[in-house]
Amino acid sequence: MAFEDIPIAKHRDLIHESATIGSNFNEMMLKFADIHHGINHCNSITDGSLHRIDLCIKDFMAAYRRLFPGASITPKMHLLENHATEQLGRFRVGFWLLNEQGGELIHAHFNRTNRAVSGMTNRLQRLMAVMKRHHIATTPEVRSKLISCKKQKKEE
Repeated sequence: MAFEDIPIAKHRDLIHESATIGSNFNEMMLKFADIHHGINHCNSITDGSLHRIDLCIKDFMAAYRRLFPGASITPKMHLLENHATEQLGRFRVGFWLLNEQGGELIHAHFNRTNRAVSGMTNRLQRLMAVMKRHHIATTPEVRSKLISCKKQKKEE
């Protein structure tokens, strides 16, 4: 159906409805971005960050129910709402190291690292470089010491 076949009033209604839907999705994606930032990493989780993540999840789910009242809650949304903060609190690290997402992210991390060291001809050196980068990226204690060492050198 071409737009010329739609009455002007109906056309305005469709434009208004699509703008509303776009605004709703924009709000939801921004709220989810706050959650994603809080959970998708390999850093340690503090009580303060756990509380912030919990508030972001509650805000996201309340907005979802308000903006999409007829929509169902998916299994992943149920896990996020009812089990994510408990798991984060128990293990005290982001999901990057714990869940299915973590496996996907680690795979992507290894692929990026492999591309970064692909010019190295010695296979053992290349493997050691990949493992060293992985160890630094996924171990908050090592990374914090490495960063503090670099800061101390700059300060001198």
